[in-house]
Amino acid sequence: MHFIVTWEIFILGEKWDELNDTLLGFLNGYNIVKLLKTTYVVRIDTTEDYAKLHHQWSDVAEANPGNIEFVMSPLMKAGQYAGYFRQEKWEKLTSELGTGHEHHHGHDHDHQH
Repeated sequence: MHFIVTWEIFILGEKWDELNDTLLGFLNGYNIVKLLKTTYVVRIDTTEDYAKLHHQWSDVAEANPGNIEFVMSPLMKAGQYAGYFRQEKWEKLTSELGTGHEHHHGHDHDHQH
């Protein structure tokens, strides 16, 4: 299973780095792909992991009122991403996270320019 999480931090400078490192630190040990600056696809094994991460991120957001917003997508078991990424990101999304196409043939690259 996997989901997407994205956050925005409304403080600049060192405090931004500190809060971002804290939020990102909760993903240690999980298989993730960084999509954009603070947007990640996260692979998890149980719904308990999803709830745990939600609580951890919520605690940080609540401790910094008005300075952090985050959103988690619903859990997904499969699916195909579309977009414009470097080739290695597509490969990581499809191979390590088990998203994307069932069969990895040449035509897959039509979606990956």
